[in-house]
Amino acid sequence: MSHNLQALVYRRGMAKRVLGDSAFPRIRLSQGFEMLPQRLEIEKELTIRFSKSPTHTSGKKPVLGYLSRDFAALACAISAQTKVVYIETEFFGGHGEQSSIVWDRGSVILGPLTASTSDSSWSTSAEARPRWPINNALRTIGVKRNGKADEFAGLGLEEHRDTED
Repeated sequence: MSHNLQALVYRRGMAKRVLGDSAFPRIRLSQGFEMLPQRLEIEKELTIRFSKSPTHTSGKKPVLGYLSRDFAALACAISAQTKVVYIETEFFGGHGEQSSIVWDRGSVILGPLTASTSDSSWSTSAEARPRWPINNALRTIGVKRNGKADEFAGLGLEEHRDTED
């Protein structure tokens, strides 16, 4: 089974000042968080929005994997209100990688972090899960395990397998 997700996660309702009444698809998560998937229609809108900025960098190499500079700029803007984490997974048949970055008050405070199943240090043991990039980042923004295997599951992210779903 595959898992291909690129999204921002932050406290529910805290992005309204930045996103306004946009039709961006926000997904309600547990523990008072929401997720904004990095979808093509959002990228197009962000390019228009941030192209007016003197520091606009659209079209340049992504910041991390699939993270565009415009989506990173959006995360930075939202982080003026609340901590924001970008999560990225790309797994198929048990092989792949995950990445994360955390912003707070306009600055990166954690990451970018990346781990791959091809790394010799990769482990799926219960002891290794807290060190995984996404769990580490989610803990930084206040996500709890809530009796689940890890923070990823505690937030219900295992139910969101693809950015386009």
